[in-house]
Amino acid sequence: MLAAALGGIAPNLARAETININPSKDNTLYEYVPADGDLSNALGDHFFTGETAMGELRRGVLAFDIAGSVPAGSTITGVTLTLNMSRTPSGTSRTVELHRLLADWGEGTSQASGEEGTGAPATTNDATWRHRFFDTIFWTTQGGDFSATVSASQSVGAIGSYTWSSVQMVADVQSWLDNPTINFGWLVRGDESVNATAKRFDTRESASPDSDNFANGNAYANTANNAHTNSHSHCKSDNNTYTNSLANAFLASPAVSSCQHECERVDRYR
Repeated sequence: MLAAALGGIAPNLARAETININPSKDNTLYEYVPADGDLSNALGDHFFTGETAMGELRRGVLAFDIAGSVPAGSTITGVTLTLNMSRTPSGTSRTVELHRLLADWGEGTSQASGEEGTGAPATTNDATWRHRFFDTIFWTTQGGDFSATVSASQSVGAIGSYTWSSVQMVADVQSWLDNPTINFGWLVRGDESVNATAKRFDTRESASPDSDNFANGNAYANTANNAHTNSHSHCKSDNNTYTNSLANAFLASPAVSSCQHECERVDRYR
């Protein structure tokens, strides 16, 4: 779940609105081992970070279609990303970082079996440790091309939901809104300093209600809007300002804070 608080600056944007966005893609970069070949997990229920007990690295990648969901001209004032961590070899807390990706990457049709930690043979256009798009377009640096700047970090320990939020995440999402051609999402990097630090997170394909399968945010919406509906929730207030209860903490405009609204969940997170 990605929650982004936005303020409208375009003439046709008048008040706060919650926007829910399914991720456009997510995947795992499994460290390349020649004996195993190039691995991926485009359609899997999970992505991985950190280092396995065998000393092999795992990195997650995920992206959201910001420009296709947020009104052009909006100013983003806050961003949070919530992920459900569903499996770990140890409840020891490990730092998990977000880094802005610098190049595009793909999803093919690979799907790992079992707990998905070992991946599946890469298929055409899959992101792998070596490839942006298997098997013809390579990363400049194996393991992904990403900014050295940490967009946000969070300590992840026992199984549960975790949230990332920072000023740099706001800058990232604002840049993706203003210039969609540089929106390649984030690389999710765990503790790679020692063995057995791996953490498994749920993807948009997962049936978990707390997986990474939607982004929600608050924007000043066109006054012509009469309703806000998506696959997850439908929320309506008496003064036609729409919001989602999951992101109420980010609603700061007087119109929203003073309205009386009710929200009805119409579908489960997938």
